[in-house]
Amino acid sequence: MRWAVVFAPLALVGCVSAKPGSESVRFLSNAELVRGCVFIAQETIALGGLDAMKPLEEITVRMKNKAFDLGGTDVLTPGPKITTPGPMTTITGDIYRCG
Repeated sequence: MRWAVVFAPLALVGCVSAKPGSESVRFLSNAELVRGCVFIAQETIALGGLDAMKPLEEITVRMKNKAFDLGGTDVLTPGPKITTPGPMTTITGDIYRCG
């Protein structure tokens, strides 16, 4: 019982929720789909330690939030990568504003 009390608050540290509007940001792997769009920036997000407990969900929400904050509508990316030792989860994507 004591362990649950000690570690439960730490598990919540890495939780991030989607910002309103960020759910419309699309992840794309085909560069043709961003042809004619405005390139904004390339971003890399990395999660490790306790944050890596829910890596795929957490990292995609963080990337969508970042793209939305920058005015992006699309992220060109091959997707998240899980590496070891660690574990460490990273995602790199080119953020575009399309439409």
